[in-house]
Amino acid sequence: MRYPSRKANNQVLFNSNPASYIQKAIVDYVETSPLNCMMAFENKPFFGEPVIAFADGDSTVFQDFKKTVSESHLLPREILEKQIPIPFRRRPGFEIKHVSVISGALPINPEIIQSEANSKYGCTLIHNYMGWRGGHWGFLKNVCDYVEVLLYILGQHATTPFFSPLFRSEPQKMADNCRKTVSNWSERHIAEACGLGTFGLNGMIITEKGVAVNLFSIVCDVELPPTPKPTQQNCLYYRNGSCGKCMERCQNSAISHEGRNPRKCHEYATKNLPEILKKKGQLEGSDVFPSCGLCMTGVPCSDRIP
Repeated sequence: MRYPSRKANNQVLFNSNPASYIQKAIVDYVETSPLNCMMAFENKPFFGEPVIAFADGDSTVFQDFKKTVSESHLLPREILEKQIPIPFRRRPGFEIKHVSVISGALPINPEIIQSEANSKYGCTLIHNYMGWRGGHWGFLKNVCDYVEVLLYILGQHATTPFFSPLFRSEPQKMADNCRKTVSNWSERHIAEACGLGTFGLNGMIITEKGVAVNLFSIVCDVELPPTPKPTQQNCLYYRNGSCGKCMERCQNSAISHEGRNPRKCHEYATKNLPEILKKKGQLEGSDVFPSCGLCMTGVPCSDRIP
């Protein structure tokens, strides 16, 4: 009876230390999954070892998001309760005692970072490939699906807000300040609230593996100890004013001393950059959305805290 004992062992490990179990499960999956693979680039991995952080889903910081981020920003408990199937909710005595948020960062392959760093305009082929096949609708989604199913097997509930029917994003309402958001679930603000890192001048989160990462978050009903928040600003500009490399790298002046202007950033990625690439003969068809990574590559915080 090999398989029942295997299930029992996993349940014992999970019950003894849920946080350690979840973190190891995510790290192992990213390291061993055949889906973490760029087949068009010698089968090299999209991402390296992830960074994981946790937060209490009922913390007041998430309630404050409705004032500081967006009025429509969802609460972790709110989204989890609505996503749990009705048959579970109707069971006698059903109650969600604990709500936790898992925030993760997948560090981008150094070769991708270097390729984009060497580019004047951004959107190198390998960086775009990572966005298409490894980003939110690629391998990153596989990671989230894996965690959801794993926790379900262990008798818990989990949901990934970005892929929830409740998720909303309205680019037409894009603000001039990157500290505001056009969606009702901001991965960057969630990451900061979980202690994964701090905001950089470019509006991205600088984690212990740097700013060149892909973020994801999962809400679950597992009691997890909150990760301690960083004790200093990870961005050199905000720490002591000694850096502003991301301002120099941006080709549309979307980053200034006030931070990143999402409107200008979006304009460059959707209008200016496609025109540049078409003139260079590197972009065919109007349905291709190029990915710019200039401000998170070729900077001191690309793959570490400077």
